[in-house]
Amino acid sequence: FRGTSPSKLIQQEWDDFFAKNGPDAVLLQYCHSQGAIHVRNALIDYPEELRKRIIVVAIAPAAYISPDICREVHHYVSSRDFVPYFDVRGRAECKDTIHYLKADKNAGIWDHSFNSPTYESIIQEHFEKYKQL
Repeated sequence: FRGTSPSKLIQQEWDDFFAKNGPDAVLLQYCHSQGAIHVRNALIDYPEELRKRIIVVAIAPAAYISPDICREVHHYVSSRDFVPYFDVRGRAECKDTIHYLKADKNAGIWDHSFNSPTYESIIQEHFEKYKQL
């Protein structure tokens, strides 16, 4: 059981979303850095029929999320960020879901921020695709 306080809060948000949006709703969940750990833990302990309706976009993840525990997952890693390399096993297991991006010229030396220009278009692109569902 991985029911940490952050993962329980995430699950409560998901419960509210699915209760308000009906049985066919799909949720787009962004997460960043340590947030990917919390989202992964929340997914592990969440009902399968609901987690299969969650799309995850993980920016600069501190841990990787298996595509087996959600509808789909996309991990994004900047060329100037070391944090996503800590989870060696997860990176190997999720290699088909990882997108390596060249750091934007205006990004910081350590390109780890969710607000980095490296990730702006990717975040928007996933939102536009989600609106089409």
